[in-house]
Amino acid sequence: MLKRDYAARPVYQNEMLLGQTPVAPIFARELQIIRQHWKLVLICIMLSAAAGIAVAILMPPRYAALVQFNVDYRTMQLRQQDAVYSESAVTDGVVESEVEVLKSEPTALAVITQLKLTDDPEFVPAGTSWRNRLAMFSGLAFLRGDEASSASRTALHNFQKALSVHRIGLSHIIEVRFRSADPQKASLIANTIADVYLRGQQEARANYARSASAWLRPRVQEAGPSTSVLARAEPPSYASGLSDKVIFGAFLLFGACSGMGLALVVEATNNRIRNRDDLVNAVPLSCYGVLPRVAALRRPKSGRDFLEFIVKNRNTALSHVIHHCRLAVMSSHPSETVRTIGVTSCAQGSGKSLVAVQLAMLMVQSGEKVLLIDANPYNPSVSRLLAPHATGGLLQALKGDAPLRDCIFESNGLGILPIISTSYSSQSGLMWTPRMSRLIGEALATCEYDAIIFDLPSISPYADVRASAPLIDVFLLVVGHGEEAENIREKLREIDDVAQKVSGTVLNNGVNL
Repeated sequence: MLKRDYAARPVYQNEMLLGQTPVAPIFARELQIIRQHWKLVLICIMLSAAAGIAVAILMPPRYAALVQFNVDYRTMQLRQQDAVYSESAVTDGVVESEVEVLKSEPTALAVITQLKLTDDPEFVPAGTSWRNRLAMFSGLAFLRGDEASSASRTALHNFQKALSVHRIGLSHIIEVRFRSADPQKASLIANTIADVYLRGQQEARANYARSASAWLRPRVQEAGPSTSVLARAEPPSYASGLSDKVIFGAFLLFGACSGMGLALVVEATNNRIRNRDDLVNAVPLSCYGVLPRVAALRRPKSGRDFLEFIVKNRNTALSHVIHHCRLAVMSSHPSETVRTIGVTSCAQGSGKSLVAVQLAMLMVQSGEKVLLIDANPYNPSVSRLLAPHATGGLLQALKGDAPLRDCIFESNGLGILPIISTSYSSQSGLMWTPRMSRLIGEALATCEYDAIIFDLPSISPYADVRASAPLIDVFLLVVGHGEEAENIREKLREIDDVAQKVSGTVLNNGVNL
């Protein structure tokens, strides 16, 4: 076994279950998704509201004229002394049959012919039918249809759309409604339907009576359906159908439902982390906060400018999130003092180096003596920014080429152990060896540092996080905005034996070095 100058810490069991997600209340997740996509929901509602206003304004009012019939049905009964009586025998089948007669095409065509509705633009809009337009455009004569027949069928179709015939409850009364944009026209057509229907009944009884003898003919004419008009149609004084408020409300409801449905679809097809709730649902770890976008934090010209920016902006939201991280990380081992902290991420470019520098500077401002070690040989951004002119670094300290104190670069009270060799990535095998253990012990004991913060590489594709686990007390995981949730879970499963040391997470909303 390797002898360590800095004793390995046991794995702290925070009972993280990577294969499970927290149990949420009913509809809590759906409400959360709607809050996340509130702009999409609002856009759908606004578009539907605009459509509802347009429909309410442009749709012409419709007037419904009403005619009611009372249905009777007489049957012939032969009694003593050759007396013939008619009796009423109305059944449900009789009433329903008369309803179908009123809705039938012969009745509708008779009304259309009588009132010449084929010349009415409400029933036959002006213009050539699509079939004849296609025939004229293509030159294919067989596509051309009969304009008169086409007009008649179009009028019939629109006529039946405006006609409503139904039985009132279980009574023998039939109600006929006809809707039109003109109240006078609506009442005229409704009364014409009544006249055509009654005339048809009279003609049917007369035709039936002609086949009977002269003695039965008057009595036969009384048999069969006998319908009387209870109330003829009058021009309606107000429009029927849905009011403008109902139409507008229906469109608003449709827009809200469409927006929520679209938000759920977008969320189901998008598995990326965009806010704190997404991160908590993706990984059941404590989320210490979200690093806000900082407009003033552009690419700093030098490390001194960057550190001065941190010092001067101690009360920003960014600093408060880092302070929360510090308190949570330092209290993750209640029984022991946390001395070594590793800052890592699941993907490159997540802003972990920024978090490491901010955390180190915050601890320095709190009166602690902190050493920041750039332990990322593949992309030593901390070294390039904060110690670009350093003459000694981590490689020299590990190999013993120079004393540790001489390799540490001091800036604004922060000790920085940089990487200065451009070929260090090829010598990264020296990193997590007994030499690193002795270096940590020397930094804590001889150099009297209170804590050491490591800026580690990402979990994948590198093995540094797993290799560093015996020497790191606790890890802080930085998640970049837009990372895939499944990718985070997968990377943590790759280091499941050390993932229990991950104290929590912080979401970086776009701030980076």
